[in-house]
Amino acid sequence: MFQPARDDYPSPLCKETDVRSLDNASRRCAALAACAILAFTAVPLAAQDTTHAMGGAGRELGGHRFVPSRIVVDPFIASRFTSSIGFGGARNLEVPVYNYQDSLVTTVTGDLGFMNIDFEYQQQVTGWLALRGGVGAIARLGVDGFSFAAEGVSTIYGYNVGATGRILRSGRFQLSAALDYSSNALYGVQPLTYLQGVGGEVRRGIDSVLAIGGTVDSTTIRDILDQIDLSQYNAVQQGTANRTSVGLRLAYAATPWLGFTVATQSGVGNLLQRKDLGIIDVGAGASLDFGALWNVPIGVALSTRYQNANERSSDLGADITTFGAFISYAARRDLALGLDLSNASLGQVTGGTLRASRAAITMTYYF
Repeated sequence: MFQPARDDYPSPLCKETDVRSLDNASRRCAALAACAILAFTAVPLAAQDTTHAMGGAGRELGGHRFVPSRIVVDPFIASRFTSSIGFGGARNLEVPVYNYQDSLVTTVTGDLGFMNIDFEYQQQVTGWLALRGGVGAIARLGVDGFSFAAEGVSTIYGYNVGATGRILRSGRFQLSAALDYSSNALYGVQPLTYLQGVGGEVRRGIDSVLAIGGTVDSTTIRDILDQIDLSQYNAVQQGTANRTSVGLRLAYAATPWLGFTVATQSGVGNLLQRKDLGIIDVGAGASLDFGALWNVPIGVALSTRYQNANERSSDLGADITTFGAFISYAARRDLALGLDLSNASLGQVTGGTLRASRAAITMTYYF
């Protein structure tokens, strides 16, 4: 019959042990256990450091929880991880067509499709400084006959590193300084560039043959091709783009449901064929928290940005103006997850305007 254990039962596991009787191995185990207990109890104490705003509290000012934007970056130094996966298209890509004498024959238009993926991590290292780094890539494809011949398939991938230092923070206002460096590599297959180069060489060879009274047949064409240095015409285009910039970022909370952000940057960059280019980059945005207004867990970030050049599109043109809206689930302080929409206008070397639209799923998680 089962009998409950008694507290005074002389079990060898519960008997008193004289500390002096412990051997050396037991003393080492006891010391390690004590260190482990101290380490685990120290973790919660470190988490209570008031200089680190945990779980998204660092993006709040004056009772307003700012909705993050990838177009206009906020000045906050909270630790966070951001990921974005999107797709889109570009309309009215203008490509000039030249003859063998390098004279402009015509300009034709086409459309592009693209996909992108980006990841970025920021870590707050002190009460006023955060370091960050990210990687990303974009793939482009001509979606009609001519744009495929002109732009083919291309990919741009690279990384960025930076730091944000808080200068001033009050109840409703924060001002920070930022330093950023980015580097990207471009690889593309552009059949039209290759065909135009080789075709021009063949045409010049034919004109030379005709000028001396010769005849042109298949043998003549083969002889001309044998004399052409095809290595100077490569269907695979490649290049690098990098830029270094410094700037200011500020945020102001007007009410618990409305806030504003401004970001400015300037610096220098080598963007594919554009070397030692001065960078001008300025943007502004508005953050709306409908949870504070109507108790609806939705946040919206509206933003606009102007750049005189961008390292991911400098091969297509310059002077980019972007408008965007990020519609986010806002019930949790530590999470912003939603639909990221943007529309951009880019000036092309032909004088036309390339218009690109993008939709992405973007998530930012605050630690």
